[in-house]
Amino acid sequence: MIGIDNQQGDSTLTGTAIFHIDNTADTIGKKNFWFEEFWLPGSDNTWTNNLYDPTGAMGTYLGGPDDSTFNGELLHDGEWQIIPNPTNETFVVSFSVPAGQYELLDELHIATECVPDPEATPEPGTLSLVGLGLAGFAFRACRRHANNHLFFPVSPVESKPAILSRGFIC
Repeated sequence: MIGIDNQQGDSTLTGTAIFHIDNTADTIGKKNFWFEEFWLPGSDNTWTNNLYDPTGAMGTYLGGPDDSTFNGELLHDGEWQIIPNPTNETFVVSFSVPAGQYELLDELHIATECVPDPEATPEPGTLSLVGLGLAGFAFRACRRHANNHLFFPVSPVESKPAILSRGFIC
């Protein structure tokens, strides 16, 4: 549980909770970031959430459903996105609690997903074209190779000439 209890205070108190999340070294694509917060009853929704990449640039907030009550607590959730996928991100919850109030975060759930760049993944059509090209090269090599067979004289036992294919099967 984190937050600020300012019920006995006479002026606004502010504070920040910072969550640093490391990623894999793959910086291709984008990062989807979901959060779910449960706030204790009596909180007055005086907090803000932000997501930053390592350079300090803020991600794009994609939104989320309206706040609701779940098991007597306020449920607040949403989704952020950072492009390109950073090596880490920082999720910041900032509090600004007026005198006589409190903000207490009871639970925080975070889920992330690294989404590869569509240009980095070859399409099936591209892969089939590469496969056809390789098959064409193999066919051409077989045809060229078939013209280079060495013939030996007919042996008395055999009625056909022997063929040496130089180790290549065609």
